[in-house]
Amino acid sequence: MPTIFKRIIANSYQNFENGTGSLTDEVAYRILGKIAFTHAVGAFRGSSPLRVCDIGCFLGSSSVRWLTMGQALAADQSQVQVVGLDIYESNIQKATETYRHLTDIQFRAMLRGGAIPRIENRGYHLLFAAFVIDTITSFEDVSVLCEHMVESLEPHGKIYVLRLHPNGVKSKASFHDYHIESRANWQHGDPLNIQISNQESKTIHLEDTFWETSRICDIFTSLRCESEPLSVSTTGLPSMQEYFTREVLSLGLPLEMVEWHVPLYQIIQVKKQ
Repeated sequence: MPTIFKRIIANSYQNFENGTGSLTDEVAYRILGKIAFTHAVGAFRGSSPLRVCDIGCFLGSSSVRWLTMGQALAADQSQVQVVGLDIYESNIQKATETYRHLTDIQFRAMLRGGAIPRIENRGYHLLFAAFVIDTITSFEDVSVLCEHMVESLEPHGKIYVLRLHPNGVKSKASFHDYHIESRANWQHGDPLNIQISNQESKTIHLEDTFWETSRICDIFTSLRCESEPLSVSTTGLPSMQEYFTREVLSLGLPLEMVEWHVPLYQIIQVKKQ
């Protein structure tokens, strides 16, 4: 399978439908969207429309999540446009057919290593790359993707990268859904073997790559962007604490879970100058 977008992730905002079936993944997605759209709606108020890109959309429901969430937060719901991108034509065809009844959303194929398609040749205000970076096995390819993401942004636009936190990868803790193959010493570029046992008692095996956060942030710094790693945890998101608590409890999960203390998830927030 090609290096980019191997991870099977599909999601929707209104229903719990992420492709892994992981409850803790769902918390991470909801937090990601809340942070991203709270910024974008405020920063680009008056911009028409708010343009959003979803890298690695799989069968499209992640893009629908972002459309729904953006419309819920935007003053004018008609002024949010979302483009879902995937390197597999079959995924794009399926997504287009499934969501043909929705307006303000489109699905387009992108070439591996190629430039990111835009809306009428205009840049995006907001770009999501959820569980994408660590599916790439070459760090040179990671750098190329990051460069294209930055190029596709409007000035002051933001990229949000959702991934497993290095602390979670290195931890030998017992997580609710995730089992991560342990190593004595983790090195940048090591194979990352993951097993997810979802809510339907099905097991998903993923072969990712361990990339150090500092090295990813260095790429964005070299592209004259500001980058900030955030932890999806009980202490890592002060401004989102009430929202975080509500979303965890709404899914029937305890706040004491090790996922929120190790933590298991990381968001890298990138701002273009």
